[in-house]
Amino acid sequence: MRSLTTPEPGRAIAYIDWTSAEVGITAALSEDRRLQTAYESGDVYMAFAVDAKAAPSGATKDTHGKIRDVFKRVMLAVQYGQRAAGLARTLGIGVWRAKELLDLHRRLYGWYWQWNAWTLQRANFERKIQTVFRWPMHVTRVTKQTTIANFPMQAHGSEMLRWACVYATEQGVEVHVPVQDALLIGGTAEGIGGVAELTRAAMAKASDLVLGGFVLRTDVNVVRYPDRYSDKRGAAMRNRVLCLLSSDMAA
Repeated sequence: MRSLTTPEPGRAIAYIDWTSAEVGITAALSEDRRLQTAYESGDVYMAFAVDAKAAPSGATKDTHGKIRDVFKRVMLAVQYGQRAAGLARTLGIGVWRAKELLDLHRRLYGWYWQWNAWTLQRANFERKIQTVFRWPMHVTRVTKQTTIANFPMQAHGSEMLRWACVYATEQGVEVHVPVQDALLIGGTAEGIGGVAELTRAAMAKASDLVLGGFVLRTDVNVVRYPDRYSDKRGAAMRNRVLCLLSSDMAA
């Protein structure tokens, strides 16, 4: 539905999201220095490929895009607890190869895996898991282990978003809506750049607070009237709605 968003005359909007937020959050919480370095490189998925020696040092999305896509899927699979069979289906490869890729991540980022195992053990023992600000989720016998493993990155992402809204609002930013790992803000067409920078500073401050000094990067997408916010994932819905509106107006 975001692709239906357009600013009013003389106005603009900016969509500002944390870059690779889930990986950055787990890198910070796990204190895995190698994973943190990969995130701080600017492209954590490419850094993973380089660490794995599947791409040369200095490789980029433009020069080694296909390799990057593979390692991106592997890293996201790890984040969500996906098994080798599921990863194999996603990548269209053999289960044995998927297992090799997951084992490679385990060898490279061993501190993260130890932290993940400890998080699961502690949650199951204490029957709860909570954020740094003590927002809890109670764990029962029917709670899935993947749900527990997913909690730290999703819940701390929520903590970051709440603080980002607070900090941005205190700076006079018009926060139109929080969107999971992003803020959609508004301002005048001339002043949106400065407002976006205030918001980025607020989001950096929020991640610094929640993640104990580890700051996540942000990306900015500015849309000025009469342009419309564009998201390829929402293109089909946007085209369908606009088509229906055109039909109604014609009738």
